[in-house]
Order: sequence, then structure tokens, then C-alpha cells
Amino acid sequence: MGCITGVVCDGSPLLSDDFSSAQVLSLGSTSYQVELGQIQGTINPLIAAYFGISTSFSASSIQLTLNDPSNPALGNAFVSANYGGTINAADTVAASEDWSLPFSLVFFGLTLAILGLLTRAKVLQVVLWA
Repeated sequence: MGCITGVVCDGSPLLSDDFSSAQVLSLGSTSYQVELGQIQGTINPLIAAYFGISTSFSASSIQLTLNDPSNPALGNAFVSANYGGTINAADTVAASEDWSLPFSLVFFGLTLAILGLLTRAKVLQVVLWA
């Protein structure tokens, strides 16, 4: 629940999401990094209309850095309501995740073969500058 003045302030959720994995790492005595993975969710329709974006979103991960001066021990809850930090969202990318040197060489060879065929068919011509 939240409020964005002039956009939505009716007590409805601003954002709702689901994630499939979570990891919390200690960055020191009072800082923690929280990483949520494979996130999918919906944005309040009033907010989406205001910014001209879709009401649904997905991200591969979101990383948050939380600072809590109360220094919660492992297994205990955070007691401070104010957390500083940053949120970095990485959009999902529809690309091969196992791209390697053999794939690069095959792609390069295929490109050379296509350029060779286009040159033989006189679609592409070699121009020599004098």
C-alpha cells in the first residue's frame, strides 16, 4: 500500500509481484544485500496509465541493499522502519544464455558464407578505390 500524490492515493497496492528465489547476504554489521530472482508482477493501473507503461512487468532479478542500525542477529527481524539503499532491476533478455566461442565462430562463418554468396550473385560488388 502506498500513495503517489496526484496519481493514486486510495489505499490500493501500488505494485504486486511474485518471485521464485531469494538470497540475503551480509555486507557488514549493519548492511544486507537482498536479491530476488525471476520476478513477475503487476503495476497499479492508475500508475501504469500515468507513466504510459504496461500493467505487467518481469525482471530477472532485483537487488536491494538494506541498512539497519539495530544490527539484527541471524534469524531475528529487522526493527527499523527506515531502510536506505538502492534498487537495481535487470530486465529479462531473450538471448542465448550459453553463447560461447564455438557459437561465435559458427556465426562468423555463416556471415562470411552469406556475404560470399551475395558477392557471387552480384548483389554485392567489391569496389576498389584508386
